[in-house]
Amino acid sequence: MSSVKNDFRLVLMLIIGALAGSVLNEILRALGVAEALTQTVSIGLNPPVILDLAVLKMSFGFTLRLSFCSVLGLALGLLVYKKVL
Repeated sequence: MSSVKNDFRLVLMLIIGALAGSVLNEILRALGVAEALTQTVSIGLNPPVILDLAVLKMSFGFTLRLSFCSVLGLALGLLVYKKVL
């Protein structure tokens, strides 16, 4: 049970770190900071894969938008997890 709790905490810290990095990226973009710091790279399925079975139609897709700030947020989230939790 402890392992599941620790895994949940790790995922939660990574998500919080990535979100904080994304918010920081948007703030820096609005302030007009150097484009190298605010440039994003999108990775994923675009357009989504569609499975049409006549009775059921499903679409599968995801997009991961990475920037320097979001990667920095992920690293800080991991650091907080290792040091604090």
